[in-house]
Parts: sequence; structure tokens; C-alpha cells
Amino acid sequence: LMSVRIQRSAAGLVVAGEAAGRFSTSATPTLVKSVNGSVAVEDCKLPQKDDNDVIALGVFGVVEFNNEQFLIVITNADPVGTCCKDQWFRITGALAMGVEGQAQPGDQLFTRAMNLVSGGSMYYMAKDAPWGKGSACSVQNRNNNSSPADTSCFIWNDAASEALRNSKKLHLLLECTQGFVGNVSVPVPSSSAVNELWLVARRSHHRAGPRYTRRGADKHGNAANNVETEQILLSPGQDTTTSFNVTRGSVPLLWCQNLNLAYTPKATLLAEQKDQIVSFKAFISPFSQRYGNTTFVNLLKQKGHEGRLVSAWEAVIEAVGLKKSSSPSADGSTPEGVRFWSATKDASSGASYIGFDLHTMSGHSKRAAWALGHLNNCMRPLIERDHIFSQSRESIVMQKGVFRVNCLDSLDRTNLVQMHLGRNALELQLDAIQKAPLDQQPQLFDAHKLLWADHGDAISRFYSGTPAMHADVTRTGKRTVAGMLQDAHNGLFRYYLNYHDDPQKQDAITFLSSAKYPFNGQSVESSLPALPVSSSIWQFLRKHS
Repeated sequence: LMSVRIQRSAAGLVVAGEAAGRFSTSATPTLVKSVNGSVAVEDCKLPQKDDNDVIALGVFGVVEFNNEQFLIVITNADPVGTCCKDQWFRITGALAMGVEGQAQPGDQLFTRAMNLVSGGSMYYMAKDAPWGKGSACSVQNRNNNSSPADTSCFIWNDAASEALRNSKKLHLLLECTQGFVGNVSVPVPSSSAVNELWLVARRSHHRAGPRYTRRGADKHGNAANNVETEQILLSPGQDTTTSFNVTRGSVPLLWCQNLNLAYTPKATLLAEQKDQIVSFKAFISPFSQRYGNTTFVNLLKQKGHEGRLVSAWEAVIEAVGLKKSSSPSADGSTPEGVRFWSATKDASSGASYIGFDLHTMSGHSKRAAWALGHLNNCMRPLIERDHIFSQSRESIVMQKGVFRVNCLDSLDRTNLVQMHLGRNALELQLDAIQKAPLDQQPQLFDAHKLLWADHGDAISRFYSGTPAMHADVTRTGKRTVAGMLQDAHNGLFRYYLNYHDDPQKQDAITFLSSAKYPFNGQSVESSLPALPVSSSIWQFLRKHS
């Protein structure tokens, strides 16, 4: 793909594709200017090259900050690798240029938003594809010609790019997603073949933000911390591509956890059951259209404030037509601690629900491996039912459903369970590409665990500010003293971030995803109680995070 060259002019910013160190003549240059306080885009003449021109990889979009317009361009990116012939890049540099020549604002909120773009958690794909069919689109969705799902919720510059998209300037734009992209190549035992394993996570920008400022769902059905993770297995030299999608997100009801200096604020329901049902239906309808059969895996505790949230949700799913039934485990029995609901013929969706108090059943992590295996016995038949996506020259097999896993934060417990789901799917993927089973590939088994642990850390850093807890179980399969000490550190650091970092982070996310500040709604920053802890402790925690 061509890079772009940006030149300041008296009328605004001239943006054009560049090839071989000069403006490209393959597309008409674009003038981005301000007209009556709004951004305008129009064609313009090809300018002469100037030493002060800015060279960038592509355009993120245009944002409005305090009634001034700024063009954000991507200046640096690290290559991640090539998956399915498409090259992925991790964004590490961005620049904001005033449309009317003004400098980038020194405001902390604007700086924070720019750091979100360039901080290494956003990605793009070098792919000549229609908008929405690039980095925001899963392998299966890209090959679904009959009813492809809308991917705009995963495009973090969807609002910022609107003016350029409406003016048919897609060749200048980069489709940017937030989440994680990682890969590993593992040799197949007793063979010259190699397995390529990828994890691609895409976070929705709808209701995005840190954990205590964004909980539950809104009345439109947008749930917080909504992340789609795609596990892709390839074997170079073969023509078969396989993938498995799994999702996570906050409990899709109307609830919150208001910060009040308590270490763990209590979850509070914000509406009566009839309104909770409306919100849940608003969530499940588009979700099922996107993914098919939805299996909720709820890992919340059954006691305390988490238990009240569980009771409310299970009352809602019964009200929309799900009923308690026997577990889908291989022998038809319902294992200890598992609660299972399946859809009746009158249900408003084809969803099912597994409730499992992972914390209690794990004996506070002493029996983590047993509890996870216990839950796994219930989930495996559903994975085999909904299968994986597989495409070869001869056929395409679609994944017919998805697991949606949650705990309170949908981070730590969730990542453990998703890793086990991914391991089950990996067995099916190896079978699809006709490779040795996982129990005969110990190197792939270990690489899979580590990749999921890295993925969990990346998802957690955005939502909580620290790596995932219980990462020692994900990486090694058991609880360690070092892991418990690291979790204690992360827990304390998260607590501090709740008050000293998350409010401004929320405002920066809202500004970036809406491309406008001031935005509709009250700013979160400075609206929370102050935490009476010395700044020296804050500096120590940040240094050692």
C-alpha cells in the first residue's frame, strides 16, 4: 500500500498518496479544510513536493477538539506478521495536525487520546478491501458472502473517518482496531511442516472504557468490554484455513459499580426486571444475528453482590424463554456446580446458558485445574456442535455459534476459561488441516497457553490498567507463590488506577471513539472521590507495574 504525504496550505491540509518519494498521480489529491466550524473534504490540484511535508502510513481520521479540527495520521507501525496473505501492523506512532495550521493541543485529555492511538494496542491490516472488510473483519465474516456481519463496532476510527469515507477517500484511510494480534510458528513433530497459530482480538468501541466507569449494558444493548477473539490455525503450503471465534463482555443487564473507596464496590442493579428484559433483548438480537447460537458462560460467584447479579440474570433468561435442563456433557449428566439453561421452542433466541461459580469450585485456586476440567466437560459438546470455521478449495464449513464468557470484570477468570475453549477448538482445527492431534504436539500445546496468556494481559491492560490476574494458571496450569504475589500487586495497582487514571482515560476513549470534544454527556474526570494515599506510593506502583 502507498503511504500518504500531507502538505500544509493556506486553505487547509492537502493529503495525497505517495509512491517512490513523490505524490502519486493515481488518485486525485484531497484538501481537508474547516468551513464554518465543520470539516470539509474536496478534491484539489497536485502540489509541488516540499521539505516540510509530513510522510505518514495512512490517515486515522479527523477529530474536533474545542471547536477546532485536527487530522490524525499514523506515522509509525511495527509489523506483526502475515496471516491469510494479509499483513498486520501494530501502531506505535501518530501525529495530530491542525486543519487550520494550529499546533497539537497541550491539553492532557487530547494527549491521552493520542496515546491511545499510538500506545501499541491498536492495529491495522495492509489490505486493499472495502471499509469494514479489513482488520475489523474475522476470517469467517470475510468469507461469508450470504450475510456478512456489520463490523463498524470494531473500527475505532469509524467516527473520525466519516468525512473522508463520505467523500470516497478510502484509499487514504487505515481501518484501525483495538485489542491484540499475536502469532507463533511451531514445527510439527517428525515433519518439515509448520503450524502457524494466531490470536486476533477486537474490542468494540461501543460502551468502551475502564472497568468501573463502564459496566453492564445500556438500553440499546451495547455491553461493556465486548471483545471478539479469533483463533486462527494455518499450515503454510496447505490450502486450508481454520478459525474459531469466542467472545467476552460484561453481564448484559443494566447495572453498575459506583466507586466509593471500597476495594471492591458492590454491584448495583439499575432497573426492574421488565426493563432488564428489554435491555437483554436489545443485546441478544444483533449478537445472535452476528454469531448464530450463543452460549453464555457465566463464572460469577453465587453469593454476595455477584450472587445478586447472577439471580437477576437467570431470572431474565427464564423470562425470555430459556429453561433449566440437563447439561450437554458427553454422558448427559449435570456435573457438580453447573447450572444449565437451554432455549425452548418459544424462546426469543437460540441461546443457552451455563452458570459455574469458578472461584468457589476452584477452592480459591487450590483445585483450579479440576474445576476447569469439570466445566470443560460441559462446553466440549457445544464446541463440537457449533464447530469451527474451515475453508479449503473444496468446501467451506461455517462456525454456527459462539461462546460468550464473563466474570465480574470479564478478564481474569474469563481468560482462563477462554483458553480452554480455544484448546478444544484447536483439536478440531488440527483435524481439519490433517495434522497430528494436540496431545502429540507438546510444543504447540505450550505455545497455545503462552499466546492466550499474552492475549489476556493485553485485554486486561486496557480495561483494568494491569496484566491479567491468575496468569500463572494460564501459563503453567497451576497456582504459584510468585503468581499470588503478582496478583496482590496488580490488585493494589488497579485500585489506585480506579481513582487516579481511569476517569481521564474514560474521557479520552469517549473523545476518540466519538471524534468530538466536548461530547454529549458529563465528563467522568474529577467526578470521583479522592483517594487519600501519597503520590510516592503511586509512583512506586507505576514503576513496578
